[in-house]
Amino acid sequence: LSFSSTSLPVVTTNAFNIIPGAATSLTIISDPSGGTAGSTDAAAFSVGITDDNGHVLTDAAGDVSVSVTSGPGTLAGTTTVTAVSGIATFSAISIGEADSIYRITATSTGLTSATTNSFSITAGSATTFSFITQPLGAQPSASLTRQPRVLLVDSYGNAVTSETKMVTLAIATGTGTTGAALTGTTSVTTVSGIATFS
Repeated sequence: LSFSSTSLPVVTTNAFNIIPGAATSLTIISDPSGGTAGSTDAAAFSVGITDDNGHVLTDAAGDVSVSVTSGPGTLAGTTTVTAVSGIATFSAISIGEADSIYRITATSTGLTSATTNSFSITAGSATTFSFITQPLGAQPSASLTRQPRVLLVDSYGNAVTSETKMVTLAIATGTGTTGAALTGTTSVTTVSGIATFS
């Protein structure tokens, strides 16, 4: 350190070291950004092993584990990593279930845990359908007792409400009476991801 004042010479102390304290806590270095279901970019984050003053201990190399503590889904991928230079980086984890209130908590033996800020996981692109209501049969030439409704879903089963698609209904190959045909409106456009036949 140096000391100075007007008209006085600068005086400098002898050299000394600032020594980090012992590891006591985990501290979130970077939070998950959120994103699409199943994406490792959406849930990626890093956590540091720190002392009481929040300094990252660059010589620390303990194992750090993570789990979802807010939100309905679970983490897939590598949920335990070894810290390198005091920082554990989680770049191979993902969440498949869409929701807007996810938080992830990091833990390590003997250290105070740390929890991320909240982030959102959104549905991916539509890949298939999920039945909302299954049809019920009826007499020939009569309307079905219960009309089918289907929902667009992504590869993780999340509802995809943002896409609009034309959905066509047909008798499945190899079923029903030979020569039978559907009558009425057999193609409809989804509304909020739902195709309703009537």
